[in-house]
Amino acid sequence: MDILKLSTDLQSDLIRKLNSKSTLTEMLTQIVNRVGENLKAGACTIYIIDPSGDTATQRAGTGYQQQFVEKAQCKVLPAHLVVDKPKTEEKLGLTGWILSTGKSFLAETPDELVGHPHQIGKHDPIQLPNEKLSLQTFLGVPLRGLRGEVIGLIKAERREAQDDSEPVEPFSINDQIALETAARVASKTVAYVETAQNGQADDAITAWTRDVITESAATEGELDSFLDVVVSVMASAMSSDSCGIYLIDESKKTLTQRAGIRSQAFQIVIRSYKLPTLEDIERGEERVGLTAWIAATGQPFYAPNFDRMKEHPHH
Repeated sequence: MDILKLSTDLQSDLIRKLNSKSTLTEMLTQIVNRVGENLKAGACTIYIIDPSGDTATQRAGTGYQQQFVEKAQCKVLPAHLVVDKPKTEEKLGLTGWILSTGKSFLAETPDELVGHPHQIGKHDPIQLPNEKLSLQTFLGVPLRGLRGEVIGLIKAERREAQDDSEPVEPFSINDQIALETAARVASKTVAYVETAQNGQADDAITAWTRDVITESAATEGELDSFLDVVVSVMASAMSSDSCGIYLIDESKKTLTQRAGIRSQAFQIVIRSYKLPTLEDIERGEERVGLTAWIAATGQPFYAPNFDRMKEHPHH
């Protein structure tokens, strides 16, 4: 699984949703849907700790967990109050334990799941009436805020197939890395939605876009792959139909497209232009095109509509 691509694609989609004023629940649902698909999870869930700090509420879910969105709640304790070997009445359940301690938990087998000292399973009869839950593997990681504090969790589950057609693969360390990546995206989503709701939507979109590009620049060694990230996130940030990047070659003679999305996506023939000189432009003997004009002159150009674009002497 390409972790960087998962993170970038998710964040690009979420930035577009933030631009369209989607709710936090809608955006977190986008995350669990993508994660559930990538991890082949039967259910994927996000809880966010309530302002009181004493409880957490399920804000998104897939599979059998979907029906409990905005309904299911869980107790949260300060980490120092969590008992290592709890009595029955002291058990928090796996969700409450992760939220309270800030620790991840991976159970590769049902025995590891049942063996956790805080495992309860008390909600199973409610969530799946007349069925046994039959969880075969479980993975949960905390969401952290800007100061490192726990603000929620995301968890994924795989159940035993009802027809026992094939064995259930356990979650792996690579799956945990992917879920931790999704957890960081979910944490950013919470923070940037909060900023947008405080009347700073443009600031939130700009900051998130810079964040994704900086993250990609630090981790992606291939230039073209990095440029793919840039066009994807910029198109989302600007709610544009397309976005493209062109680079001047070392000879300073040609301008060639290196990345593009939607209508600017690569065609059978890669878009390339002869790079005009400033003298060519000043003579004005022929139109060089807006793309080549911007590259040659280094000047930006903004057209609020097609008529304004046609007015440019080199369109």
